[in-house]
Amino acid sequence: MKHFDYSFLHKAQVPLDIYRMISKIYEYRGKQFFYTNKNSKSLDKYILHTKLHSTVSSNKIEGIFTTNKKSKEVIIEGRSPSNLVEQELLGYSKVFDLITNEHKNIDIKSSVVLQLHRDIYRYTSLGIGGKYKSTDNVIVSIDYLGNRRVIFKPLKAMYTENAMFNMCEAYNEEIKRDLVEPLLLIPIFILDFLSIHPFDDGNGRTSRLLTNLLLNKQGFDICNYISYEEKIHESGSTYYDVLNKSSKDWHDNKADYFGFIRYSLALLLESYIEFNQLFTSSVITKSSKRERIIEYIDTVIGSFSKREVLDKLPDISESTIERIIKEQLDMNYLTKIGERKTTRYKKR
Repeated sequence: MKHFDYSFLHKAQVPLDIYRMISKIYEYRGKQFFYTNKNSKSLDKYILHTKLHSTVSSNKIEGIFTTNKKSKEVIIEGRSPSNLVEQELLGYSKVFDLITNEHKNIDIKSSVVLQLHRDIYRYTSLGIGGKYKSTDNVIVSIDYLGNRRVIFKPLKAMYTENAMFNMCEAYNEEIKRDLVEPLLLIPIFILDFLSIHPFDDGNGRTSRLLTNLLLNKQGFDICNYISYEEKIHESGSTYYDVLNKSSKDWHDNKADYFGFIRYSLALLLESYIEFNQLFTSSVITKSSKRERIIEYIDTVIGSFSKREVLDKLPDISESTIERIIKEQLDMNYLTKIGERKTTRYKKR
């Protein structure tokens, strides 16, 4: 029977590469604190940009998506949702806002997890928000022929409520004792949550919001400026591969937590490095917009679209980006591939 006791980390032999990643994360976090404290007003567009991309990416992972235009209208511009997809996008974005602004006042309790799940579905009429699963569920994979295979059996429904309570209590106990590195504890909590799989739907999205909440509460607020959810989405099948391998033998208290920790920390470190690169040029050195666009183009391997430049430099207007791209085309530094909506650019 699965039990929740994170004190095993007191004596655990943590792989050296994980400690190295943690050390690097703390180093970059110090730089990020300096940047954000000195330049808080200049970060507003990045925070909105991150909310949009986090919401869209987290829902895309679950096959829930619409056009970029409609997503922006609902999440950023405040248009009322007109269908179920938009309702779920709006719900996620509102919870993301809550965590960003109120994380210090949000306790890690099973009742709070239920409330977060409830609010994801607040704008829908599905009636499943804030309720634990009523029947046992399974996690399956489907191959290209449509064949289904059970890859994991989460905790039975009858044990879910008790497990959620015990998991939160175990986490809070270790945080209170302050004997364990939080960056080890957070991925373990998330892996346990996903292995319990407490809801009929919305487990993945809830886990990603919980990740943001736990990181924010421990002072790792990088997910407010760089989308952690987008990093997961970009990692493709790796996320599911790591999750499946790490949760093997979870019921017997033999989960490979370090595999999931390693994956989670790699994405977190990647987020900090990206932040450092973006803000060193835009905020600290005060590079011109033209210089920043060209600097981004220089880092691209292969082709890129105007949309990708906009995504990476959200504080620069579309017209400015178009002007610089045209300039580089005229100078024969870039070549154009395709036409209209499929247009991409490549360095010569």
